[in-house]
Amino acid sequence: MKTEGFRNMQAALTELDTDEAVRQAEYLYDAKVPLLEIIHSAVLPAAEKLSRDFDAGRLYIPQMLLAADVFETVLQVLSDDYQTEKETLAQGRIEVYTVSGDIHDIGKQLVTSVLRAHGFEVLDLGRSVSASEAIAQAKDWRAEVIIGFALMTSTVPEQRELMDLLREKEMRHDFEVLVGGRQISPAWARHIGADGYARDAAEAVRLTNEMVHGHRRERETHR
Repeated sequence: MKTEGFRNMQAALTELDTDEAVRQAEYLYDAKVPLLEIIHSAVLPAAEKLSRDFDAGRLYIPQMLLAADVFETVLQVLSDDYQTEKETLAQGRIEVYTVSGDIHDIGKQLVTSVLRAHGFEVLDLGRSVSASEAIAQAKDWRAEVIIGFALMTSTVPEQRELMDLLREKEMRHDFEVLVGGRQISPAWARHIGADGYARDAAEAVRLTNEMVHGHRRERETHR
C-alpha cells in the first residue's frame, strides 16, 4: 500500500538511512505513484521534520549536511526513474542555488528534482553560492530563470544582493528571478524586486513555466 510506503520512506529519510529510503522510493515508483505525490506525502514531511529538529537544537550542522546528501541521493533516483518515462521537452533552462552562507539545500533539491521530472534543464550550483557567482554561471549557461533559495534567517538578505547586483550590472532583464525558502514571503519577493515566490515544489514548476514563456515572449518582442 502506498500509505505504508510513504510512512516507511519518511521514516528512512528522517533516520538518514539512504539504502532504505531508496528502496521505498523504488517501491513507490513501481506502484506507479506520481512523483509530486511522493514529494508531498513522504519527502517534504521528512524535510520539514529535520528542519524543525535543527531549529530546536536537536540536530547540528554535520547531521544536516548528511541529511542533504541522503535527500540528494533519493531524489536523484526518483528523478532518473521518472525522467526515463518522459521525452525531454526542453521546457526551459533553469539555474538553482542556495545563497551564500546557507548550508540548507534540501528544499532546493526537492524543487530541482521536480523541475527535471517536468522536462526542464536544471543547472544546480549547490549550496552557499555568492550572488556574483550565480549571475556569472547563469550568463555563461544562458539560463532563462534563476531560482535562489534562502533557508536561514541570517542569509535571507543574500537574495536582495542578487537583485541589486543584477541591476548594477544592467542585467535585470536578462533573467526571470524566483525566490524560495521557509523564511521567505511574497511580500519579501516584491520588496527586493524578484519576479515571484514559490512556497512549494508544485508552485515552483507552475511559476517557472510561466516565467520561461514570458521571458521568451519578451525576447521575441525586442528582436
